[in-house]
Amino acid sequence: MEKLVMYKDKFFFLQSINFDKYDMEFGIYNLANEQIGSTFFGFNEGANPFDNEVETDQFMEWVQDESHKIEAEFKFLFEFFHPVEAADELGFSAPELMDMMQEKWSIPCEVMDAILP
Repeated sequence: MEKLVMYKDKFFFLQSINFDKYDMEFGIYNLANEQIGSTFFGFNEGANPFDNEVETDQFMEWVQDESHKIEAEFKFLFEFFHPVEAADELGFSAPELMDMMQEKWSIPCEVMDAILP
């Protein structure tokens, strides 16, 4: 699974590296499709596109939030065979879906609330 994301004026691809019940790691790629880091280990040495540590820390915090949303969308699709955009068609309430995803996949309710329609 790969997704193009934009942070401020920079574009990155997030690509899943592993599929795990509890946490997924995403590789961070530049537009040249070079892996410049990961959501677990940060940027590779010499590959940081930001000018200072503050910007880097802000990006890493943001990319963690984004990767959790992407992970939740992916696991939702895996669990229900429907994209999250079609959650209304499943016949469950939002709280029921949140509970199911929390119980089986350890997806926090706050993340599910952010992605459910």
